[in-house]
Amino acid sequence: MPRLCTTSPHLGIRQGRNKDHGRIRIHIASHNVRTLSTDSLLDIYLQQIEKIKADIVGVCETRRARAVSAKWSSGEEILLGEGADNVSRTGGVGFIVKAKMAPYVISCDIQSPRVAVLKIELQKLGDRTLKIVQVYAPTASAEDDELERFYEEIERALKVKSTYTIVQGDFNAVVGSRLDGTEHLLGRYGVGVRNERGNRLVEFAEQHKFSIMNTFFEKKAKRLWTWRSPDTKTLRQIDYVLTDTPRLFADVSVIGESVIATGSDHRLLRSVILCDVRKENRVLHSQRTLIRRTFNADTYATMIASSDLQMKSGNSIDADYEDLVEKIMQAVKASSTATEPARRRRITPEAVQMMKKRARMKAEGRVQTADYRELCEAIRKKIKCDYEGFRQKKLREAAERRVSLKAVERDICLRHHIPSALKDDTGLRTTNRLRMNEICTKFFNDLYSSKAVVARAVQNTAGEPIPDVMWEEVEHAVKQIKAGKSPGCDNIRPEHLKAGGLPLFKALAQRFSRYCREKRIPAAWKKSRTILLMKKGDPESLDNYRPITLLSQVYKAFTRIILNRIVGDLDMAMSREQAGFRSGYSTLDHLHVVRQLTEKCGEYRIPLCIAFVDYRKAFDSVETNAMLNAMSRYGVNSCYVDLLEELNKGCTTEIKLFNDPCQIKICKGVRQGDTISPKLFALTLEALFTDLDWTGGIEIDGENLTYLLFADDCVVFAHDASELQAKLVQLQTKSSEIGLEMNLSKTKWMHNQFSPTATVKIDGETIEEVKSFKYLGHQLSFTEGSSGEYSRRRKAAWSSFNKISTLLLDEDLPMKLKASLFHSTVIPAVLYGAECWSSTKADEEKFAVMQRSMERRICKVSLREHITNTELRRRSGLVDVVQEMYKRKREWAGHVARLKDNRWTFRLTNWVPLDHKRAPGRPKLRWADPMVNMLGQQWKRRAQDRNGWLKVDLREWRSSRGQVGYR
Repeated sequence: MPRLCTTSPHLGIRQGRNKDHGRIRIHIASHNVRTLSTDSLLDIYLQQIEKIKADIVGVCETRRARAVSAKWSSGEEILLGEGADNVSRTGGVGFIVKAKMAPYVISCDIQSPRVAVLKIELQKLGDRTLKIVQVYAPTASAEDDELERFYEEIERALKVKSTYTIVQGDFNAVVGSRLDGTEHLLGRYGVGVRNERGNRLVEFAEQHKFSIMNTFFEKKAKRLWTWRSPDTKTLRQIDYVLTDTPRLFADVSVIGESVIATGSDHRLLRSVILCDVRKENRVLHSQRTLIRRTFNADTYATMIASSDLQMKSGNSIDADYEDLVEKIMQAVKASSTATEPARRRRITPEAVQMMKKRARMKAEGRVQTADYRELCEAIRKKIKCDYEGFRQKKLREAAERRVSLKAVERDICLRHHIPSALKDDTGLRTTNRLRMNEICTKFFNDLYSSKAVVARAVQNTAGEPIPDVMWEEVEHAVKQIKAGKSPGCDNIRPEHLKAGGLPLFKALAQRFSRYCREKRIPAAWKKSRTILLMKKGDPESLDNYRPITLLSQVYKAFTRIILNRIVGDLDMAMSREQAGFRSGYSTLDHLHVVRQLTEKCGEYRIPLCIAFVDYRKAFDSVETNAMLNAMSRYGVNSCYVDLLEELNKGCTTEIKLFNDPCQIKICKGVRQGDTISPKLFALTLEALFTDLDWTGGIEIDGENLTYLLFADDCVVFAHDASELQAKLVQLQTKSSEIGLEMNLSKTKWMHNQFSPTATVKIDGETIEEVKSFKYLGHQLSFTEGSSGEYSRRRKAAWSSFNKISTLLLDEDLPMKLKASLFHSTVIPAVLYGAECWSSTKADEEKFAVMQRSMERRICKVSLREHITNTELRRRSGLVDVVQEMYKRKREWAGHVARLKDNRWTFRLTNWVPLDHKRAPGRPKLRWADPMVNMLGQQWKRRAQDRNGWLKVDLREWRSSRGQVGYR
């Protein structure tokens, strides 16, 4: 039996049953037959497919002169379209339906020589239907316009309403296998290297949320290819099966020539559909009702103002804090009113009346009647419609108010993920919830237990006393807390602090001053709740979950005040290699440095090796003493160091997988969720890398660039593998001394063509060499250049487009609002990192084609209407994505040119390796070419004039080739 890809999200189909009780099994095939131009060829083909189980066979490239709709003498229904109106009768698609399936055919529409649609009724599933779209794509030699017309024809075919959809046929494309963890539509068992047509097919699948099913099933290599070249030397997988319902697929396999011998250079591709009737008819389980309360800020502020919040003399810190929390929560309760649960409001009154009618019919014993069954089906449809209508209404309201759509989706979500099984440290899997709690407790107790001995550094001098906290500091800190954040164990939300006003700010300032003087905090702050967020990978491994601590919002206001006071000292201690969590720095700084380094090393033939270091649970593993020592080392007031030691000492948290929480003791790490934690972690890494005895690296105008840091994302540079290995070995040794552990399985390295091929090993384990790597969300590659990143950006754009497609395609939503949504969601997705790009004209055209495709969907126009691009842009009101790309590049280039702090961003931009020579011939496109071409080599001087720089349109550089500065 075939085995499903274990990383696929589409598991759950049971195979191999002799009796499909309560199931529907259908065999659907797709075959490029090369020709069925005569009845004799068709009859021979029918004899061939009698050898296999195939209820429906979609065929393409039939080359028929006339369409055929007939019942064959052997009982099959033949539904074939004619080929194109040319000499060779190119194309021709259709279906062969076996006799037992013929009664269930609802319609068949041969739309063109390239696209046909068959719609069938699924027995035992009421009015549920299956739509099969058979396609034949233009060959690789066809123009891009012809390919786009083909995909537009498929779009029209998809408008035929049905419950389930399958798109299959010869796509003349190679998609290969999954490139990264985000391509869930692809499995691991694709064949070949993705080409441009493959990218277009993947974009189409992303757009419609289709899965490419024959890449999810593990087969032998000889059972994967679908086409053989005329010289029999090239084997490719260019025929595919796409679907919007992967759970129905039990198998997709290739039938060899030994079974189907028709003379075609394609092999037949067959899918096995296994539909569980009970599963498909199952209604979602109702979830327990949650009482929600509406918070009235004005009433709350009045009650806080009338409450006595003054700190009582003689009360301990814990008793005083408990009294304060009690008074705040009393005011919250008194100013909140219960509201109807949100899930109840989703159902319209009409649906409620229908449900009451069903209850009456059931009480009268009429459950066996046709009217009762029809009413039940109508209720199911009505509920589904009401819930989707509620979702669209909420999203529309959020769009009109310009608030976060992501937050709205989170609020209206009816469920959250809980693990169904967990694996212990030996890999043993269990579904017993008691045992799962034990695994969770052991895992996190081991994670948070101190393993490295780090001595606390002796402070020779006493620090200056901490000044009292002013209520203005509290107000500023509370404003910095984002609204909508989850509360801690005391259930105080950010809205409660913000609405408390001056009386609450003064009460908190009084208590915060006491905590600073006594260097003690309430015991309640040492307790917290932790939630587990699934990252990616195996959901049964706790290594793939990120623990986020839900801390008291009052505690977070306190640590925010401390951070505001010491942030200057922390930033001064940071080197230019660290860009994470720093004011004035962003991911663009390091992306620009790495891209400039790879660009110039490639142009000047400089050997370059890059290692991407991954730490295992870095924020949770760093030793507390190492963090405190780093603060003392870089001149932070010792009183603040002592206070932060108190904040991180003796803490506990609880993780609630199910009903009984797991109690975890925290002895190391920084709290993920605390505002000050990222800064403290970055400072600890700064101390670690400062102590490294590293030489070498890449010499940049007399200074050596050896590494870059963005929080815990570390990249190391060297000229050859031996130098890189020596650096990584020393880094691992030093990291282990402060509790950090390098994840050798996720640490990767790569090198350019000028660095000799070699092996990098750490403790005898070989570090994987890769051709490309995703660094800070940007794909880097020495071999592919930027083409892989550009393809990822287009896929990200379609993904963002699909997430808000219900709004963008809503005819009732004003076009101006649609444009605003597009600019705030799709544009950032497609242009992330565009400031550092060196795009060619062909790359820019692909982005423009992608945007026009989106605009046509938004404006509901097709290519056949021959609407000009100018008119389309006028209707949509969208900014030009290529123009926006050059605008961002101009702004970034001006920013880099005006830098005065000697950071690597500026140094790499100005770096010219004078001791190396370029290769003969025309150099590759450089990042600075648009500026140099338009303004000359001294473009950075022009950038000093901000007003003049704003008038520069870098997109015009292609039309000014040969002018001043062009090289």
